[in-house]
Amino acid sequence: MSYSDTGKYRGNEAYLQLAAIDAEPVLSEGRTKPTVRRNFTVECNLSGRGAVYINGRKFDIKKGDCYILFPGDIIEYYSSRESPRLGIWCVVGGNRIAEALRVAGISSEQPMAPPECFDRLCAVIERMRELNGRNDVGSEYLRTALVYELIGILTEGRSDGRSEIWLSRALDIMETRYNKPLNVTDISNEVGFERSYFSTVFKERVGKSPHEYLMGLRISEACRMLERGLSVSEVAFAVGLEPKNFARAFRARMTVSAAEYRRKSLNKKG
Repeated sequence: MSYSDTGKYRGNEAYLQLAAIDAEPVLSEGRTKPTVRRNFTVECNLSGRGAVYINGRKFDIKKGDCYILFPGDIIEYYSSRESPRLGIWCVVGGNRIAEALRVAGISSEQPMAPPECFDRLCAVIERMRELNGRNDVGSEYLRTALVYELIGILTEGRSDGRSEIWLSRALDIMETRYNKPLNVTDISNEVGFERSYFSTVFKERVGKSPHEYLMGLRISEACRMLERGLSVSEVAFAVGLEPKNFARAFRARMTVSAAEYRRKSLNKKG
């Protein structure tokens, strides 16, 4: 498992870069030269024994072990000459993976996956390998689904009351798409919750209802645009609202009309 990935992905959506199996057992006279990981790598040791050094710390590896390497990790390997390692592995990217691994309790300091996950992780990576070289749209969806299945296996049974993945997803949807015709039903559907339950648990975590939070984002951005001199109708459409709905929502939150807010802001600058 000497692959040194070079890509760097900054988006949120999880994706598969590569899945492979070692062509033959990996031999080494000693520790390999250091390499730096640029994406997440999931490595499963099918046979043999050795060690992986992560940022200088040694982790002994035997058959049935699986570990995850993180972007920025400095990696060295050692493989026993008497029983050389043979592994199957995949390289994945996307910011959501970092959150999922945090929930799973996996980090550069604690990189080992639960032993009971090994067979299922290997099966998923093997299915990823079967998609190598296939470039149709369906295969792309399958690759994405398999990455989420992989992190689902790692996080299954885990809970984290501080920062659930669904909440991170909901906040991301609102903060990046408040300028579109987005409503609470749309968001609840995307995170897989029934609308009323979503509203209840969102308010418990955030202290505001989803509608209040989304409208707060819209009005805050509207204020900035009005202060720059954009017209009320331009601002309304820019934050994803019909002018009449925008006018009502703005006055309810700011206690003045959008037109009055714009006029006062421009007068201060003048």
